Amino acid sequence: MEALRKHNTSTTIYFPMIKAGEQNFAQGGDWTPAAVDTQVSIDGGAFANSNNLPAHEGSGMWSLVLDAAEVNGKVIAVAVIDAATKAVEDQSVLVATYGNASSSIEVLPADVKQWLTVAPNALVAGRVDTSIGAMAAAVLTAASIAADAITAAKIATDAIGASELAADAALEIADAILTRDMDQVEGTAPVHSLTVAILKAVSRIRDNAGVEQTYKTDGASIIMQRTLTADPTNQPLDEAAVGTS
Repeated sequence: MEALRKHNTSTTIYFPMIKAGEQNFAQGGDWTPAAVDTQVSIDGGAFANSNNLPAHEGSGMWSLVLDAAEVNGKVIAVAVIDAATKAVEDQSVLVATYGNASSSIEVLPADVKQWLTVAPNALVAGRVDTSIGAMAAAVLTAASIAADAITAAKIATDAIGASELAADAALEIADAILTRDMDQVEGTAPVHSLTVAILKAVSRIRDNAGVEQTYKTDGASIIMQRTLTADPTNQPLDEAAVGTS
């Protein structure tokens, strides 16, 4: 006989016993097990008396409780041999274990329908569609996300709207915009952009012969220029230095 049980976990195995020299099941009154009648071998090791004795369950079916230590292996061999004048025929049970790297079967194959008790969702582009309710801390980090895993093309239109953003998330975005250094974006900023407007307020500007020039944060590279109409009576500025903190 063979059975499948969880590795290193106490369990009960069941088996029939046959009366010696007969074809009938042995009942509770036919056999009184002794300590040496049931022995256990783990992964081909030496047989030793089991920690428990068989018990009659009824109708010739017997059970034996195996302690966790007796199931701490890949294959457990249980031999049932009446050592005295035989009242029962010999019996054996092989127990394969699962659920551990040291067990016979490390991981059992899962049937999703049995797991969910309902038919699983259809695959989406060959993948299982899942809904995650909660995630442990530090599971989703920058290092765990592949480059270009999240791009504009992968986010549906209106997937992230005002209702999807928590109040503090919106504030964090606003704070990041307000504290971002212009030297991180000025290289690609078009002339008519908020970046240039901010540079005009905090970076170097000057009047170069009637042309107002706005500089990048280095104070040397021009990012925008425009022609001015000067009026001497208004005491025009010739230049403003780069802003400092």
